[in-house]
This record gives sequence, structure tokens and C-alpha cells, in this order.
Amino acid sequence: MKVKCIIVDDEPNAQAILKLHCDKIDFLSVENIFSNAIEAASYLKSNTIDLIFLDIEMPQVTGLIFLRMIDSDAKVIFTTAYSEYALEGYEFNVVDYLLKPITFERFSKAVKKISVKNEVKEPTDLIKLSQLHQSIKPSEIIYLESIGNYVKIYFSKSKTEIIHSTLKDLYEILLVYNFIRCHKSFVVNQKFIEEVYPNFIKTTSNKEIPLGISYRQQVRERMKEK
Repeated sequence: MKVKCIIVDDEPNAQAILKLHCDKIDFLSVENIFSNAIEAASYLKSNTIDLIFLDIEMPQVTGLIFLRMIDSDAKVIFTTAYSEYALEGYEFNVVDYLLKPITFERFSKAVKKISVKNEVKEPTDLIKLSQLHQSIKPSEIIYLESIGNYVKIYFSKSKTEIIHSTLKDLYEILLVYNFIRCHKSFVVNQKFIEEVYPNFIKTTSNKEIPLGISYRQQVRERMKEK
């Protein structure tokens, strides 16, 4: 499930950097970007958002005033060049405080807190796919392979299942369980990755999975965070 977010910042460069960072995180979906708090507040009246990346120092309405204006359950991550505002975030239960310029490493640590706070994890480790008669454990899936209109699921106990689905649909379900898209036809469970090579991924079961050129950077960044 995607975490829907908006960016509220009056600096175009800051907007671009935040959007770039968000695009590297699979479970984040940037729904809109605003240069001022008034437009963002109006948007929130008719749209449900999970997370707000919010600058504090903005013209007309500051980020702090904005938070007092809105009626939203969205989590907030402050993005600002001024460290003296850090303590004020506690009033609004702010998830984190990012000091500009924001590196991707620091950004990724902040959004991981969203996963924890929203309990995006696998406490029961059980999901039900409508195409299967039984529930399956994501923690037992090594990888998935797209085969035309079907997807083959490879489990850790030398078991496989083939279901009628798209890889994209299954990937969206498994994102919160730390699965990584490594190829247009493959998704792999991060916990089973042994080594990442230039053109393939080696799993703990010694299986070699193709690593597509367009997925290399994303996979390597995710593995650094492991």
C-alpha cells in the first residue's frame, strides 16, 4: 500500500530534491507539490494524505501556522534550513526533522519511521491472495517471476505456486514486506539477497536473478539501508 504524500515548500530546488528522493522510495507516492501553505490547506480539505513534507519558513503562512489551520491525520516531516525550530515539532507529533540540504540517506531514515508508526511491517506475516485457496507467508517467498499473464512464486522450502496476476499488482502488496523490483520480470525478497552483482542478484539459496539496468541504482540503495 502506497503512502500518499504532498510536498509543501516555497523553494523550487527543495521541491525538486524532495520529489527526487520520494521517487526512489517504492512505497511513497507524491500526490501534489505546493509552493505555499494556503494552497496545501485547501487541497487537504478534499483529499486524504498520509504524509506531509513541510517547510517551516514560508511567506504568508509558515509551516507551524499551517499545522494549526488544518484538520488532518497526516504525519509530518519538517524540512527546513533552520535548526532552531526542532523543538516546536513536538507540539504536532512530527515524525522527523530534516535539515537542508537533505541527503537521501537522511531522508530514507526519516521515512522509515513512517513505516514503523503506521505499522507497515509483518507482525502476523500472513497475506491472502484471492487467486490462492490458502494464505501465504511473505517471509517465506524468495522471489517472484512474471510469466506472461501469470506470476510464479518461489518459496524458501523448494515450493512454487503459479497464479493469474500481474507482477505489478503483487509487488504493490509485497512492498511493505521489503520486496525489491530488480527486473521487469522479477521481484525479490530483500532478506534472501546474498550478493548484488552488476547484472544479477545472488540469493541465499544460490539462485541467480537478473538485475535490470534501470533497477540497479534502486537495488543498491535499498541494500545499503538494510
